[in-house]
Amino acid sequence: MPIFPANRGDEARQRVARPLLDPIAMASMTMKTTISTFALFSLAVNACGGATPPTAPTSGKTTIAPPVDEPLPGGSEPASVDPRFPAGRGTTLVIDQLVDLQKDAVVRDMKAPLATRIAKAREMVGEQGETLPDGSLAFRAVSPRNFLGPFGCSEYILSEKKPAALRPADYRHCGLPYAEDPTTATPSSVGARHTIVKLKEVLAILGGLGPQEAKDKAKSKLFMADQGDGDDLVWLGIGPRDDEAPITCHGLKAGSSTKPPRIEKLPLAACSIAWPPPRERFERGPDIPPTAITPVVEGCVSRCGSKEICVVERISGQNVSIVMDDPDTVRGRYPDGRPAPVKLNTSCATIPSSCNPVTTSCFFTQVAYTPGVPPPPRDPGPCKPDTYMGHSFTKTKSGSPYIMCFERDKPMTPSTAPTPQVSRVALKIGASKSFSLDDVASYTVGTTQIVELSTSKNALVVQAKKQGSATLVLVDKQGARTSVVIDVK
Repeated sequence: MPIFPANRGDEARQRVARPLLDPIAMASMTMKTTISTFALFSLAVNACGGATPPTAPTSGKTTIAPPVDEPLPGGSEPASVDPRFPAGRGTTLVIDQLVDLQKDAVVRDMKAPLATRIAKAREMVGEQGETLPDGSLAFRAVSPRNFLGPFGCSEYILSEKKPAALRPADYRHCGLPYAEDPTTATPSSVGARHTIVKLKEVLAILGGLGPQEAKDKAKSKLFMADQGDGDDLVWLGIGPRDDEAPITCHGLKAGSSTKPPRIEKLPLAACSIAWPPPRERFERGPDIPPTAITPVVEGCVSRCGSKEICVVERISGQNVSIVMDDPDTVRGRYPDGRPAPVKLNTSCATIPSSCNPVTTSCFFTQVAYTPGVPPPPRDPGPCKPDTYMGHSFTKTKSGSPYIMCFERDKPMTPSTAPTPQVSRVALKIGASKSFSLDDVASYTVGTTQIVELSTSKNALVVQAKKQGSATLVLVDKQGARTSVVIDVK
């Protein structure tokens, strides 16, 4: 679902998924607003998108897919001793360039020879990339702020056997330190929302405009300014390495009556980055070996009776995504690349007497989704309700069914947000309606084929394009949600 935060920029369009947030996915959205990070991590779990659940090699049905398969870099000590570059010089790329790779038809064409795809990617970004042990090629890029802090690191992987993937990368691949605490979120106001590439894109359309026109145009593309500098408004953007650090800070300035719109390099502190950070911030810590799934499942199945089904709880902490080195092992990682613990617990649940054959519907209520109407709480079935995140229902090689519950290690805090308000608006094709953004923190729309969104001063303008229905969700600064179903006739 496209996400367009108001007043804080397009944070959710970052192509790296954040666990526990709406995912991804993050890598192929095509709206004209900036790429920023609530979403590349909005992009770690789902943005990486479409992985199969960590179950033994079997057949079955998955209702909630866990995060993507990706390797974990090893080593706990930074290789560099240069105090300016404790973990290496970093990268010359920003996330926007990786998104361009993701959009390119040749680069992502699995039918084309890998050498052809690599050559096109190298031509586009002007970098050779890094060859990985399995023969695939990785391009790394810095990205704007995310829920872990004022920057992120992403990578685009080209492989002969797997579809190209844009996903979160270990921060040290970008020469950056790990988050202070990967298990918690920092305020979304910390750091730059954009990249130098996005700032240059907007600067190109400000030429020839007067001071006020330039500010209004920049606002329409980048939303609210991050700070002011005299008559100028300033929008911050993250950039790649220079001679002093593996990441840079820049500001697009517009509005002065004596100077034209321009981009200036700023101190890293302007983007909430203290450099160099303490050396311990680069320490990855001890590795956590993967857990084999098949022995756990087979042991559980053998212990359960003929009228019981095996239940495997896959337990992970907040912000942890799942890594599968192969279909039979599972381990976890934090969004900054450090290893995270994952536990597998087992139990047996009674099979209802009316259940024949044994299917997922015997244990989980199937819920139909109605556009514009908040869905009811998901049925946790035999999983623990206070930590339930999803489940899969499948069978072992011998044909024994089992359930895997995806759970958090701690009960999730119940939402204190008011019940979402739902309303309907009818528009004819070509007509438009405005919504005030004065108290709106973010907004989303279910489809951009039915309606087109734009901003005018501090209002969101929705224009009807095609017959059908689209749902607009407005989230105010207190967290309350309002759903507006727009019927275009």
